[in-house]
Amino acid sequence: MLLISKLESDDSVPLNLAPFCIATCVRDVIERLELVIKRQGSTIEMKVPEILFMGDQFYWTQILFNLVENALKQNPDIPLKIHINTEIDKDDNLKI
Repeated sequence: MLLISKLESDDSVPLNLAPFCIATCVRDVIERLELVIKRQGSTIEMKVPEILFMGDQFYWTQILFNLVENALKQNPDIPLKIHINTEIDKDDNLKI
């Protein structure tokens, strides 16, 4: 949340806007947290289309990483089943 707040309020944070695939971000997060996920007996299910969106892939990956990591850290003794789903609304906005 701090990262999102900083991005929204600080013009000095440079964004690298380019087409990227959100599914790639999700796979990167799962790979980086693989040891924690396995150690806890947790699973992650993703339903994310392989299509391009305009944005900063670094920050999207970081935000997703923080959300998943926090869920795992806050529930160390519970095997979680985390679902990451996206949809595109009628105005072509991405919802995660």
